Amino acid sequence: MEAFADYSQWDAWQRSQTKALASDREVPRRASAAVPKGPPAATRSKLSFNDAREFAAIEARLAQAESELQASINALEDPASKSDHLVLQSASARVAEAQKTLESLYARWAELEEKKG
Repeated sequence: MEAFADYSQWDAWQRSQTKALASDREVPRRASAAVPKGPPAATRSKLSFNDAREFAAIEARLAQAESELQASINALEDPASKSDHLVLQSASARVAEAQKTLESLYARWAELEEKKG
């Protein structure tokens, strides 16, 4: 363990240690060209054929699912359905199913978008 009387001694010692480490790390130019540069950069994975087809069609499927959800909501909000509990129950189930379908489509779309890069 080193002992120093003041900061300036420690600072001078620290600089000499840094220079010594830097000179130990230096590699001759010829040798640096032969040193591998490490693993290649992460490549973006491409979509498979089926995933690409699904990705191309998913926007249309999302639009259809959104329109089905809106239609289900409109049926649920219809004043005629308020008086019949069976109609109201089935309309509510259709809304829940349409929301579930829409959420799964958005999740799949995000997954495919991430794969695409």
